[in-house]
Amino acid sequence: MRTTISRLEYLNNKFNIDPSFDIEVSGEEEGQEAGLEHEGQALKWNSEFMKIDIQQKETAFAEYSCKILDSLELLKPLFKYIRSLEMNLDSLSNEMEALKARLTNLNEEIKKNAKVDQTLTPVLMDILISPQTVQIICSATIDENWVNQLTVLSEKKEILQAYKDSDKVNQDNITHLSQIIENLEKKCVERIKKFLIDHIKAFRGIDSSSVKIQKKLLSVKEIMVFLKDRNPKLAKEFENAYIYTIRWYYYFNFVKYISSLENLTLQENEFDTDSAFKHTTRPLPSSSTSTFRSLLLDNSDSINEYLINLPRRLEQLEDESEVSARIVSNILEFSIDGIMAGFPE
Repeated sequence: MRTTISRLEYLNNKFNIDPSFDIEVSGEEEGQEAGLEHEGQALKWNSEFMKIDIQQKETAFAEYSCKILDSLELLKPLFKYIRSLEMNLDSLSNEMEALKARLTNLNEEIKKNAKVDQTLTPVLMDILISPQTVQIICSATIDENWVNQLTVLSEKKEILQAYKDSDKVNQDNITHLSQIIENLEKKCVERIKKFLIDHIKAFRGIDSSSVKIQKKLLSVKEIMVFLKDRNPKLAKEFENAYIYTIRWYYYFNFVKYISSLENLTLQENEFDTDSAFKHTTRPLPSSSTSTFRSLLLDNSDSINEYLINLPRRLEQLEDESEVSARIVSNILEFSIDGIMAGFPE
């Protein structure tokens, strides 16, 4: 049918017929035309399908299948790794949950311990006696640092006494610590006793120097306060022993000076404002040290003037005999007034 219409259109165009001329087609003819058109398309597809090389397509498909299989073989380790990773992730997830729970418990314990530490730290700092303190008290040399440990020991004793009067801490522990401090105090008293005996005996040595010994005793004078507090009777005995030893020391060391000075000739120097001086010589009376001291200061305007002129007096004394020079130098070193002022009453 369509062929007929096409032919009519061809003739219409060929012979220049009015373009408005319409070719009427009945419904039956249209149905036949649609069927023929469908058959034409089917024949067209069939002809195109016949042109396909089935063998070539099959070969290409087989190659594609081989490539897919090879790719799957290559991906098998990856699949295994992924499966293993999934299992590990599950295990790690469980471990993370366990760690999270443990961390929560630890945080709670830390908070509890922090509260306990905050409560106990002041108490521990109050009653704690460090090993260094014990070591110094028991074996270190008695010096200023050793005396400082006596102060620490006294403070700890007072603090323990305060805790003993309260009910905030275990009294058994306080009693145990008090016993430790008491033992340390006994050790301190023992070491102080030995220290004082050694230094008091040192005054009786042949080459002993009272200045050095007294300087050492003064550097640790707090030990006598500690000894009086812990053992007043022993402290009193050491005071008496010190006094008697000092009296003996100065009597023994200065009696020979007095006897030597009785035979010396005293040279008095008087200086005027023009720095002139003159010498007067007179024998030294043999009475006592007080008489000798009064003669030394006789005809002197003041003690300050005497001290100002002392260097020149020493220059003159250098011309004296060796014995006289030694005696005078000892007198200057051990000034009787200065040392006696430091004697305990």
